[in-house]
Amino acid sequence: MKHLIEKVVISNGFLLSKMKEEEEENEEEEEEEEEVFITEARNEELTETQTKEIEASTERACPVSARTHKKGAAKSKPWNPDPATRNKQNTNSKCRNCGGPFPHSTSCFAKGKICLNCKKPNNVANVCRSKKAEVKQITEDSSETEEIFTLWSSKKVPTTSLLINNQNISFIIDTGASVSVITEATYNNMKKKPQLKPSSTAIYGYNAVQKLPALGCFTTTASHKKYATKAMFHVVQNHDFTCSNLLFASTSETLGIISFAHSIKVPHDIFHGFGKLEGINIKLQIDYDVQPKAQAHRRIPYHVRKDVEKELKRLEEQDIIEEVESSTPWMRPIVVVHKKLVGVRLCVDMREANKAIERERHPMPTIEDMINDLNGSTVFSRIDLQQAFHQLELNKESRFITTFSTHVRPRRFKRLMFGVNAAPEIFQHARVRFYVTYQASPILSTTSLSTAKPKGKMTTA
Repeated sequence: MKHLIEKVVISNGFLLSKMKEEEEENEEEEEEEEEVFITEARNEELTETQTKEIEASTERACPVSARTHKKGAAKSKPWNPDPATRNKQNTNSKCRNCGGPFPHSTSCFAKGKICLNCKKPNNVANVCRSKKAEVKQITEDSSETEEIFTLWSSKKVPTTSLLINNQNISFIIDTGASVSVITEATYNNMKKKPQLKPSSTAIYGYNAVQKLPALGCFTTTASHKKYATKAMFHVVQNHDFTCSNLLFASTSETLGIISFAHSIKVPHDIFHGFGKLEGINIKLQIDYDVQPKAQAHRRIPYHVRKDVEKELKRLEEQDIIEEVESSTPWMRPIVVVHKKLVGVRLCVDMREANKAIERERHPMPTIEDMINDLNGSTVFSRIDLQQAFHQLELNKESRFITTFSTHVRPRRFKRLMFGVNAAPEIFQHARVRFYVTYQASPILSTTSLSTAKPKGKMTTA
């Protein structure tokens, strides 16, 4: 019984001490809140006083007469409300941390919580003071019409005149426009107005956000000198700004007003078929102690066999593969992969054959090498080689190991192919030999990089 009483006394003492600690914490929080409230009230009063003084300074100046205080006059006392009034004011205030009435009857709701807005402790998002200030007033910018059409430039713009419905209409030739535009004023001045049709095309001015108000569109015959064509014109409103009629590039080219110079010419004697590096013949280092293996043929789905046959024919015409007439100790299966746009890609499974092919050792450039060689360059040109490995011819003694099976007849590669474990090092070594006469930048896989320093020639890698 004695031990039980001692336990009760100890537990009661613990509870009393715990309650006392909580009361002290609440009192400290209330004192801090009270000091903050008084400081904010004084700041608001001071702000209001200074605002009135600034407003009064803009009014008409009035004569100021001196005032003297009588002896014994009562001096003004600073504002210091009694505790009852202060407690009444604090009761009507809100807590700056949780937004509830202050002072709290219990601990603050926001204590120990993390604000979802500013991620700070002891704060909640609905009363967070880190929120962006709301925009109370929005002013319109009248310069937006300057970006609708580039017509206010002092430079002379190219213009032309088209004959539409037996009436000459002036246009500005805009090669950057995607549609031809006629203003509402021009349309109203036409003697024979074509019937407008509703258009779902959204028309925007250059670098504009809002679309132009369109009345509709019409299709008619437009002629210029000896040329004539059917063209569509969109009618837009222009009562808020000054613009002109625009004629876009396609109609201008059809009517013979402008012409595009296609200056790029392809020398067919050079770019005929699929090229290869001359003077380089690749011989794979094959370990003949490895037992040859002819893997089983993987059936090709019927719905892709025509695509596979078409790809095989293309590779044969480009002298990349050839038919196998005799027996061979090595036979590889293929995997058909669909390309993103059209066609298929034939991937040969070279895992078993790679066990007999010895890899060559050639250092590959690192990113640090690239950064060092690119230092000081200002002009860069990146060239991605298409089917780069196929540009290296395989020696006849090395072709047998690349034999693969198809649903028509076995083939083998005449060029270096993707999947050979030594292909990256072989290709890297061949390119270094080819560009030995240049001060080349590091070469990354199948990508060529050309660089130039100020007032210098292009260096290709």
